[in-house]
Amino acid sequence: MVAGKESLSKILEKARETPSTLTNCLDRWQFRVGTLRRMIRGWATNEVAVQNRAKVELSKEFTRLESLTEIRELSSVERQELAQIEDKLEHIWSLKEIKVRQRSRDRNILEGDKNTTYFQAVANQRSRKKKIECLQSPTGLVYDQKG
Repeated sequence: MVAGKESLSKILEKARETPSTLTNCLDRWQFRVGTLRRMIRGWATNEVAVQNRAKVELSKEFTRLESLTEIRELSSVERQELAQIEDKLEHIWSLKEIKVRQRSRDRNILEGDKNTTYFQAVANQRSRKKKIECLQSPTGLVYDQKG
């Protein structure tokens, strides 16, 4: 993930150097923060896509090597490659678990407990609880975004 950190520093630099015509320092600050948020959101989406592609490729290679172990004994190079793939997959899974745990905002569960499904349920529950189904307006109940 070193490449991700390098690309993030480039995003930070680009957001900081984005020109602004605003004169009020608070307006400039809000402009810079908004610009940074948009850029980071796009960066994060790309990083997740790269990570997902890497996970799929690593899983395929892991499956291939695992199937070879059923046929014959692996060479030392293949065993080492299998161990490296396992480490990389474990790292990706731990990052995914941390992301979901942060999304759920539940601090009572220890990291590494492999409770990803639980965290997703908590986060989805929060999302449903915060959702506004309808609003009362002078013309009656409004259910859509335009109203």
